Amino acid sequence: MNDARALLAGGFALLGNESISRWDKIMSLNRTRWGLVVGMLVLMAAMPAYGQSRPDLQLFAPANISTYGDGIQPPEGFFFTFDGLKWSISAPEVATIGQAGLIRTVAYGPTPEDTREQSNSYNTGNFRSHWVHGQRFSFGRIVDRRGWFVSTYRLNRQNQRDVASGVDMTFDDGEVLVGQGNQMLLWGIVGTIPNPIDPDGDDVSVLAPLPITFDEVLLRNTVETWSVELMYAHRLRQRHKRGYFEFFVGPRYIEFDETFNITAGAAQESSGSGGDNGGDGGDDGDPDPDPDPDPDPDPDPDAEPAAAVAAIAGNFEQTALFGPALADSSWSTVVENRIIGGQIGGRWARQTGRWIVEAQGRYMAGLNIQNLRQNGTLVDQLALDPEGGGAEETGAFQPRLMRANSFNHNDTIHEFSNVIELRAQLRYQLTRDISFGAGWTGTWMDGIARPSSIIDYTVPHMGFQSQFNRQGVLMQGVHFNITVNR
Repeated sequence: MNDARALLAGGFALLGNESISRWDKIMSLNRTRWGLVVGMLVLMAAMPAYGQSRPDLQLFAPANISTYGDGIQPPEGFFFTFDGLKWSISAPEVATIGQAGLIRTVAYGPTPEDTREQSNSYNTGNFRSHWVHGQRFSFGRIVDRRGWFVSTYRLNRQNQRDVASGVDMTFDDGEVLVGQGNQMLLWGIVGTIPNPIDPDGDDVSVLAPLPITFDEVLLRNTVETWSVELMYAHRLRQRHKRGYFEFFVGPRYIEFDETFNITAGAAQESSGSGGDNGGDGGDDGDPDPDPDPDPDPDPDPDAEPAAAVAAIAGNFEQTALFGPALADSSWSTVVENRIIGGQIGGRWARQTGRWIVEAQGRYMAGLNIQNLRQNGTLVDQLALDPEGGGAEETGAFQPRLMRANSFNHNDTIHEFSNVIELRAQLRYQLTRDISFGAGWTGTWMDGIARPSSIIDYTVPHMGFQSQFNRQGVLMQGVHFNITVNR
């Protein structure tokens, strides 16, 4: 009995050891309570049927640990299992925020010396395999070594967020027909130069590819998953003191849904020339002891791009608001992986005294129906031309021809997915029909689409790069369970 108490205490401590916010703790506690309530309701509903299969129903009768004859026989009749889960879900493969591999030559000023090569400066590398709680239920019946069971699990939502500042992004530029030729969308005024034709005339504006640098970027990634299986089970005859083996076969369905959101824009308040990602970038409140009323006409070409752009822009006689070329923009990409297929598996168990050692394995070959959705808005700060005519005059480092553009995309892809699942656990037989245990489960799936890797960063409509829709996913972790007649 002391061993059982130690096992219970260790299981609760292991499941509860997670560093999360107060709100997440409250929500997790509520979900855990609901899971326990549902488990008890299922157990109560199963008791009448269980009693019919075992007329001598005595849940609290002493455990049968006799070793005479062929040893302890495996139970038959209805059975029920409830597992409290604490699993991790592997993070998606690291994806760049921006068009992967693209390097643009952009202008930070009106002269050839002001051009730079710009590439993507941030990625999803801060996402981790965070732990979440969940529940798993199993219910079935075995008589004369043949039977069936239904098993289902659901994990709580996995949420991750990341914040960065001064993020460079590259977008494939789109062309539009203007007059007799095409012009690029991500071109804008980058300064003025003396009129080469009429030196006494007004300066002329210079159009060039614009750098895309966002002051603030917020990344959010959400994963939800659940599964259900209906298995036919056949138990082989027990080998003397070597345990017994069951094999099972039947259909299984898995959902693995993921949402990736990006919000990118200008800083709400000017607080300096930049800072490290994750820093607050705040002002210390002290006034500038020697403010310079005249910005540097020749900014340092080796300075950070954001600082160089700000210095150059200060020389322009523009009335429009200066800010990132695509501020404010946001987009959401959702992938629903719906896997259905046939599954085979096996279970081995052996009891010695009150202790039961158990191992399970499953393999599923499934059709993965991937539903892809994407919606968002680019350059929300630049209003649409209400008359549908030419573009209004824009300020420095703002797209001359591009206006706010909303988009909505949908696609469906069919892929093949392999699913392999392994389980191992140790249970303690508390009474004849009730046991408590703890163990480990690992599930690996391939052919899974993850949204952060399939985004096509092309203006003005973005879209999918569906050729990157195959990744592997590992879900693994511990469980603590209560089992009746299994």
